[in-house]
Amino acid sequence: MTAEGHLLFSIACAVFAKNAELTPVLAQGDWWHIVPSAILTCLLPDIDHPSRFLGND
Repeated sequence: MTAEGHLLFSIACAVFAKNAELTPVLAQGDWWHIVPSAILTCLLPDIDHPSRFLGND
């Protein structure tokens, strides 16, 4: 999966998790913390991809 796919999937999962109130932390969390953390963590699997977005030479 590319960076765009990871980003889209991560944001969609974060929105679902907040709306479904999967955990008390997500239910009470604000979007200013949830969305940036989803963006930061979604690009970690992209590091080993051949046409990666992060660290592309």
